[in-house]
Amino acid sequence: MTDNAILTRTIGKSGINASAVGLGTWAIGGWMWGGTDERQSIAA
Repeated sequence: MTDNAILTRTIGKSGINASAVGLGTWAIGGWMWGGTDERQSIAA
C-alpha cells in the first residue's frame, strides 16, 4: 500500500469495491427535511 492509496469498501455482498467517500447533504434536502435557506445551502 502506498501513501496515496484510495480507501475502498465492498458494497454489500456484491463483491463490488467502491472508493470510500462521505458526503452529507441531508441539510440541503429541501422542505421535507425541516426547511432550508437556499442561499446558505449554496454557500456551504
